[in-house]
Amino acid sequence: MERQKLINTCIDRLVFLKSKVEVSSKLNLTDMNIHSENFYRDFLNLLYEYDLKNINKIQHNATSIDLVDQNNKIAIQVTSTPNLAKTKKTVDSFISKKLYEKYERLVILNIVKKTQHSKGQIGEEGLYQLDTNRDIWDVFDSVIPANFFL
Repeated sequence: MERQKLINTCIDRLVFLKSKVEVSSKLNLTDMNIHSENFYRDFLNLLYEYDLKNINKIQHNATSIDLVDQNNKIAIQVTSTPNLAKTKKTVDSFISKKLYEKYERLVILNIVKKTQHSKGQIGEEGLYQLDTNRDIWDVFDSVIPANFFL
């Protein structure tokens, strides 16, 4: 019974955050997006045993990435803009700043529901390509591993 209560609480909080960010973004209020970066940093660190740091604490409003784990060589962009243009802009910036030399994987974490992209890969062949099926997450499919609630 306690486990079910914890699961329900987790789901409630994630859905609340998603809804709050959706409404706030439509009103051009983005402070919740900034707080979401730290929430997801802590949540993913617990979930996947990452050591994510918020790079915006070091470099204010860093381009293309928000969270980084040096050991696991992963960079995460936390966003409430799930469209293809934002994805391309993020990947292009990741490539132009040669962040692929430091991080093997870029993940785009949509706080809101992600959109399906028609392209399977975005980026430059031979340098870096983001797999739109594997590396674009939202709370409903990829943030929480399938076996998390088992």
